[in-house]
Amino acid sequence: MANNSKKIASIILGILILLSLVAFGFYYGGGHEIIKGDKKVPNNLDYLMIWTYVLIGLTVLSTLIFGVYNLVMSFITNPKKAILSVISLIALLGLLAVAYILGDGSGTYGVNNDKLPKLLMDATTWIKVTDMWIYATYVLLGLNVVAVLAGFVKQAIQRYILK
Repeated sequence: MANNSKKIASIILGILILLSLVAFGFYYGGGHEIIKGDKKVPNNLDYLMIWTYVLIGLTVLSTLIFGVYNLVMSFITNPKKAILSVISLIALLGLLAVAYILGDGSGTYGVNNDKLPKLLMDATTWIKVTDMWIYATYVLLGLNVVAVLAGFVKQAIQRYILK
């Protein structure tokens, strides 16, 4: 079973990488359109942005599905540990809310905001969502660096000072 799921995951990863390479090929090989004098904007920027949103959506969806599954299983086996998971989920949602509020929402020069996906939101909201993910990534990356450094310091203290 584990070998089968590993094979399926590898196939899905290969497909996503191939589609990403196609999207980058459209972006870099699609030529440029001239806007306002000498400013160049790639013709196929909208395809790359849509693909980026699809990848972010798949990531969020899979994270939520596996997170809910693990949370339910954790409530069954160890309810105290599950409460800590709920607290960390609430903290993550708070981080995303603050990051969304900090998002600018103003367009980028030269990008046709009318080409952004209008599936659920207008262009300003899509730009704020993009800013939210960028800010959240910065914060989480910083927290990871702090956690790694704290682990090294703790290990050094235990190994050399507290012998």
